[in-house]
Amino acid sequence: QTPVIAVSAVSSKKERDESFKCGFKDYLTKPFDADQLIRTILRLTKRPIPIASKTGNVHSAHL
Repeated sequence: QTPVIAVSAVSSKKERDESFKCGFKDYLTKPFDADQLIRTILRLTKRPIPIASKTGNVHSAHL
């Protein structure tokens, strides 16, 4: 089953709880950066988080 991540500009607990009730596996509040999204995807898909490159960013490391 593919995990689905809710993305919203609303950061209320009620909105987050409703998303989980609807079947979302995680909730990100906008704005978010690429590292946060990639780490969430890797965690939900149970893939190891790659060692970051010299910049320290996951998205610049080889996935």
